[in-house]
Amino acid sequence: MTEKRFVEIVTYTWSKDSHGLFDYESPHLYINTFKAYGPTQFFRNGNDIFNVEAQPADTTNTNPNTTNNLIFEINQDPDIPGQFRISTKNASSANKSLDLVVRAIKKEGQPAGHELNVGDIIKIGRVRFLVREKRDANGVVNKIRTIQEVPYKGQERIQEEEETKIETEQPVQEEACRICLMNDLYPDPLDNTLVAPCKCKGSCEYVHLRCLKQWVDSKKSSVERSDNICLNFNYKKLSCEICKFNLPYVLKMGEQEYDIIDIKRPDNIPYLVLEKIETLRENKGLFLLKASEQDIQLGRGHAHQILVSDISVSRNHAQISYKDGKFILFDNNSKFGTLVQIDEPIEITPEKTILQCGKTVIILCLKKEENVLAKPEDEGANNTLEEEVEAPQTPSTANEQDINDKLSSSESKKIKKLENKEKKARRKINLKKRDEVKDELAEGENAVDIDLCEMGTEIGRGDSISTANLLSTSKKIFKIMRSDTDAQEVGNFRRERRMRRNVEVDEEEEDN
Repeated sequence: MTEKRFVEIVTYTWSKDSHGLFDYESPHLYINTFKAYGPTQFFRNGNDIFNVEAQPADTTNTNPNTTNNLIFEINQDPDIPGQFRISTKNASSANKSLDLVVRAIKKEGQPAGHELNVGDIIKIGRVRFLVREKRDANGVVNKIRTIQEVPYKGQERIQEEEETKIETEQPVQEEACRICLMNDLYPDPLDNTLVAPCKCKGSCEYVHLRCLKQWVDSKKSSVERSDNICLNFNYKKLSCEICKFNLPYVLKMGEQEYDIIDIKRPDNIPYLVLEKIETLRENKGLFLLKASEQDIQLGRGHAHQILVSDISVSRNHAQISYKDGKFILFDNNSKFGTLVQIDEPIEITPEKTILQCGKTVIILCLKKEENVLAKPEDEGANNTLEEEVEAPQTPSTANEQDINDKLSSSESKKIKKLENKEKKARRKINLKKRDEVKDELAEGENAVDIDLCEMGTEIGRGDSISTANLLSTSKKIFKIMRSDTDAQEVGNFRRERRMRRNVEVDEEEEDN
C-alpha cells in the first residue's frame, strides 16, 4: 500500500480579455482540470490552459512561445516529498500577477475577509490601492516611506560660500529658490534648506523645502470626504512641471528626512493609509481610514467614503471593517471581484486555495492517492474534478448542477407556455367559427331569430353536435323574415354580440 500526494487544479477562463479582469457573472467560461504530481508550469494560449511538467532541478521553460504566456507554476520541495508551493516570481505585470480572491476566503462557511497589512496591493476592478501606512491598537506605526536622497545646501553651507566670496573677491553664483527667488527666507534652518528634488539644472535646480511643501499642498484638491471616518486627500500628478520627474514622499538630506506630503493623522486611534496607485489618467490620492464601528464602503456609489469612478468598479464593490483590532477587507459580490496581490510563494494545503491570474481563476487543492500504479495521464483524472470543485462565486456558470436545474426549469416553462398558446389558439378558432355562423344568420333576408342563435350556441358548447349543422337545420325549420323596420334592432344585436364576445375572450385569458 503506497500513498502519493498530488495537486488538483481547476481553471476557469473568461472568454474575453479586458484589462486582465475576470467576470464572475459571465456564462462564457472555459473550464480545464489537471493533476500535478511534480513541478509543473501552466500556460495560457487564448482561452485554453495547458501544463508542462518540469524537472525539480530546472523548473524554467525556455520555449519562447510559452514563456510569455506563463501564468503560474507549482514547485515541489525536494527535501519534503508531497509538499507543493505556488511560485509568484513570474508575475511581471499587473495583468499577469497572481492575486488572492477575497470573496473565496471563508471560515466555517462564512466570509472571513482579508486582514490588511502594510505593503498589500488591493485591486477592485482595474483600480489598485497600496496600503502605505498602518497604526495598530498598540500604537505601533508601520509604514512604507518613499525616500529619495537629494543634493542640498543648508544655511551653514550658504554662509560659508558667502565668506569665501568675500575673501577671494571672486564671483560665486548664488543659488536661489526657484519659487520665492530668494536664498534665505525662513527662520527654521530645515525649512530654509535648498534642495534639488528633480533633474532640473541652472536657475531652476534648487528650491526651499518649505516652498516645495507649500507647492505640493497647493496641488491638493480635497481634504475631507465624510463624517471624519475617512479623510480623502487627492493630489494632482506630483511631478516637476518642467522636467516631469516624479517627486517622492520623503526627501533625505544627509541624516535628516523631510516629509513634503503632510496629512492629518489621529493621535490615539488606529488608522490605515491607502494610496491610489497612479495611472496616466488618475490623480494620486491618499485615504486615511480611522478605526470605527462603521464600515468603510468602496465603489461608485456617491455616498461611499472611498469613491472610485471607474466602469470596472461596481456600485457597492467592497468594504473595510475594523474588528478585533484589525482592518479586514470584504468583497460585496462585485462583478469583477476584489483581489489582493501575492508576493510570496503559497503552500498548497488540503483546503481549497482560490487565486486569480488575469482572466483566469485557479482552484488548487492537495489530495492523497493510494495504490498509484499508473501514470497520471492514464488515469483519466481530468474527468473527475468538475463534480467536486465549485467555481468561486460563479453559480450561474461553473456549477453544472445549477445549470442543469435552470435548463430543466426553463424547458418546463417553455412547454407550459406553448400549451397555453395552443389552448388560446383553439379557443379563438372556435369563437371565430361561431361568430362567422352568427354573421351568416344575421345577414340577409332569411335570418334566424336571436333567441335561436343563442340557443344553438349554448347547445354547441355543451354537446358534440356541430353548431353550424344545428343552425343550418333550424334555418330550414324556422323561416323568420326580418323587415326593414327591424334593421336597427339587428345592428344593436350585432354590437351587443361583439361586446359579449370580447368579454368572454378576456375572461378566458384571465382564467389561463
